[in-house]
Amino acid sequence: MKKRLGFLRSVITLLLAISYMGAPTSCARTDDDRENGVADSLLADQYPNDKGIETDPHVRFAELFDGDLEEIFARYTDVKNAADMSLEADAPAGSHIGKSICITNNGGTTDGGHLYKRFAPGIDDTVFLRYYVKYPQASRNNFHHVSVRIGGYDPPSDWPYGTAGICDLPTRFNVSYEPITGQDGEMETYIYWPEMRASNAAGDQCYGNYLINNAGRKSVAYDQWICVELMVKLNTPGKHDGELRVWHDGQEMGHWKPGSPRGSWNRDRFTHAADGDPFEGFMWRDAAHPGLNVNNVKFEFYDTKSPEGHHNYVQYSHLVIATKRIGPIRH
Repeated sequence: MKKRLGFLRSVITLLLAISYMGAPTSCARTDDDRENGVADSLLADQYPNDKGIETDPHVRFAELFDGDLEEIFARYTDVKNAADMSLEADAPAGSHIGKSICITNNGGTTDGGHLYKRFAPGIDDTVFLRYYVKYPQASRNNFHHVSVRIGGYDPPSDWPYGTAGICDLPTRFNVSYEPITGQDGEMETYIYWPEMRASNAAGDQCYGNYLINNAGRKSVAYDQWICVELMVKLNTPGKHDGELRVWHDGQEMGHWKPGSPRGSWNRDRFTHAADGDPFEGFMWRDAAHPGLNVNNVKFEFYDTKSPEGHHNYVQYSHLVIATKRIGPIRH
């Protein structure tokens, strides 16, 4: 009898253990997390101080600014105003390289510069971008477009070309998160895609669209390193099943996908409202351009406001592009 009771206790204990192991906890990843590219751990968690992160099979490109300027420039297909770029011994906390690039303008002579890279082949599914940026207080109110842009051209291009103001252009898209022009105390999305909304009543002038808007923008933390992350999920050509996700210092600022969030468009701005229409999802590429994908990235400092002889600048560090979410540097 005692042996039977002992056996029953063992069976009950085993069943309870199995039940406990299968029960979800508040920290468990959900199926929705996995569908949206959040794996069991962030890439940066596997590579403390970002050391060796460039070797991970999920990584398509990493720029930690190791080496000298000549070596760095060789990694890009187009470099604008290289003479006003410098390497600085200043980097985000936890950096094992300890360097950043500083891009400067010369008021009245240059309007900044860029590092542009074309990918070959491009990325056709979901891509994650993470980088660090430092906006100096001394350059406040002189930012026009200062961020890292990721996107694509069809056909792919070895250099960037301007499409500002053009509506209904199905051969390009790009995404960035940057200080708002004329209101540079706040960070906002700045997005171009074939179905972007116009900024004027006539509907024939299209510039970057704002998506965060009244949902609560982050203020720029001047003279501090900010970690920016973007996720772009490409759509099935011709369908509205594309997505965009944005994080600021690890905090999600928004996730725009078919059916969510709710709101409405007011020209080039999406206004969030609980009783609004479901977000339609992104058609980054139409049926006529199935080859359009993520095939370029650009470090950008574009400043048209500096008076003659005045210098403004921005610093960038620790950029990683991958097919899995990266996250802030672990240290």
